[in-house]
Amino acid sequence: MSAGCRRGEKYLLHRWLLKREKEHGVVYGYPGWLVVTVDEGKPPGWQIVKDNVCPRCGREVVLGTEGGEGEADHRYCQELWAQIGWWPGGRVK
Repeated sequence: MSAGCRRGEKYLLHRWLLKREKEHGVVYGYPGWLVVTVDEGKPPGWQIVKDNVCPRCGREVVLGTEGGEGEADHRYCQELWAQIGWWPGGRVK
């Protein structure tokens, strides 16, 4: 993965995002990753550091200041995002 983790950070597989191909009867699964650190509070758990890891290429997605289409590097990923209902920041459209 290319989103990069700093010291103490880990990747956590949060969910699977599914894309159904009706024509071929196939379902593809794309990982919904979070970058987290350990939260040692009561009760212990995870602190989310990044929720914008692209499920297709694994790189961090940074949207433009005007909420544009995202980085030019992700122009091929955006079609998949629409098909699986994912948007940077972990939101599901």
